[in-house]
Amino acid sequence: MKTEFEEAQKVAANRPRAGTWESPHARPLTAYPSTHELNDFALDGASTDPDRGVDSAADLDATYHELSALLLGLRVSSGALEQVAENDNASDDEASEGVNANEVISLDMVLEEYLDGDEVDVDVIMDDGKCRFCSVSDNGPTVEPYFNESWAVLPSMLPEKKIQELQDMAIDALVSVGFSKGLFHVEGKYTSRGPRLIEINSRMGGGPVRMIHQHVEGVDLVVEQLFLACGIPSRPQPHEANCAVAYGFALNERSGVIKDLDFIDRHEESSHVLQLEPLVKPGEHVVGPEEGMPTWLAEIVIKDETSEKARDECQRLMKVIADECAESLV
Repeated sequence: MKTEFEEAQKVAANRPRAGTWESPHARPLTAYPSTHELNDFALDGASTDPDRGVDSAADLDATYHELSALLLGLRVSSGALEQVAENDNASDDEASEGVNANEVISLDMVLEEYLDGDEVDVDVIMDDGKCRFCSVSDNGPTVEPYFNESWAVLPSMLPEKKIQELQDMAIDALVSVGFSKGLFHVEGKYTSRGPRLIEINSRMGGGPVRMIHQHVEGVDLVVEQLFLACGIPSRPQPHEANCAVAYGFALNERSGVIKDLDFIDRHEESSHVLQLEPLVKPGEHVVGPEEGMPTWLAEIVIKDETSEKARDECQRLMKVIADECAESLV
């Protein structure tokens, strides 16, 4: 079932992720239109650059008003945004098609800092106001334009210096907002300007996050959460990583109906596969990129000697499953 959030992602497809981590070396913000459709429109006197530098509050205010004017020139027709073009020869019926965008949707905008660089997850256990466990895993690039998750791997392949800075950022962020006890899944990026915070999730990471830490570091996040819930101090003892685990999601390549799950089942015994979980069932209609946000077909977890090997095998199997699914759809 598609959620309203998924639909919102489609509209805000090219919007960068916001950062709130401050640095004395921060560069000017970058202002973006709130929807990718705006990049296709031009307005007399308005810049059509998809982004621009904002060096002052005056620049930010001017950019906001320019984009507001561009939005006010849009009309919603058949569920899509269209720019209103002046045409003296247009009939009354043609002119009346659609409604002004501001009558049916909010034209408020959020102007965000563009975050380049490598995206990571930082899983943290806090107890008595101190960090008791902190581990960084790498995230693969999201699948555009829906920001679909692609893959992740632990341990991180980033240099140790960057890993330490990302850990410091995550812990400082948690302390700064008053978190002193619990499990946290912190998302961030190491940008050309240093570490930046994306968001704090005040919970354990979802999907295979528990599994990857169990195999790589010997820490069970669920057990540590139960300790904290029962008032027992959390003092995990992670061991040095002696393997690597990657996970990813096979994305559907074209719309159709699932005939059976042979395209997944035949790979369950493949080398290095820890887990291969179908996310679809026979008879289900699956969405391809020509129709909307591609359906997740399967969750894949791979264990190997190094992060690079685990990542590569995970990506290979993601592609194989997607291709075989596309061939078997009815």
